[in-house]
Amino acid sequence: MNHARNNQGEQGFSLIEMLVAIAISGTILGSMVGAMTAQGRSASYQQGLADAQLTSRAIGYLFQQDVRMAGYGMLGVGAETGLSALAYETQNGRQELTLRGAFGDIRGVLMASASSGSSTIEVSAGPDFGVGEVVLIDSGMSSEMGVIAGLQVVGGALQIQLETSLEHQYPMGTKVIEIEEVLWVLDNGVFRRNGSVMGDNLRELQLDFIAEDGETTATPGPDLRAVQISLRSAQATGLPDNPEASSVMQTEVNVRNLAFRF
Repeated sequence: MNHARNNQGEQGFSLIEMLVAIAISGTILGSMVGAMTAQGRSASYQQGLADAQLTSRAIGYLFQQDVRMAGYGMLGVGAETGLSALAYETQNGRQELTLRGAFGDIRGVLMASASSGSSTIEVSAGPDFGVGEVVLIDSGMSSEMGVIAGLQVVGGALQIQLETSLEHQYPMGTKVIEIEEVLWVLDNGVFRRNGSVMGDNLRELQLDFIAEDGETTATPGPDLRAVQISLRSAQATGLPDNPEASSVMQTEVNVRNLAFRF
């Protein structure tokens, strides 16, 4: 019996066919890699832009709340005190916005009358007042500011030692309010509130101040009523074709307490 096999018709691929197949496969793989790279870049861009939007909105909301509350509890504070409810400074790219008001709503009333020339007052409040903080003593007829030098609880009342003596006399029941200071600083892309980092990759903060007559200025005036805010936040890692993809939060905030200060 002849066991020899007929191998005719079982020839393999030629070299040319293999080269053509390799070239076609390389083209297909190249297209797939390009598509995947583009998709990855797009996802990275979208994620970065979403982060930038979240940063600008979250920080912008906190910033708005502080600006809106500037001047709260400062009805009796005049320009002669040198303590404005809102002050703005820029220097070498560093921006500082100082806001003052009774943000913590720390207040009490005099337990006994306070004489002119006295540097100690007794307040019906717990030990929430802080040494070094500013207090407003306001009877409605007279008012003045003082810096707390010391605190002591005596017989259920809080004795506040002031750095300077009172200029006026105040009856029992006079309001005593702690005026706090909130400092926002934008420097080298980092936005801080009272020294605590609130966010980074902040590229621009534009503030315009609107007076009672509607005039807009670059610095706040004595009759300030509103602030226009534009805050731009960029994504942490830029793309080669879009290194500064960013999100902008724009709003106008009425500084509601300033209209009633005087």
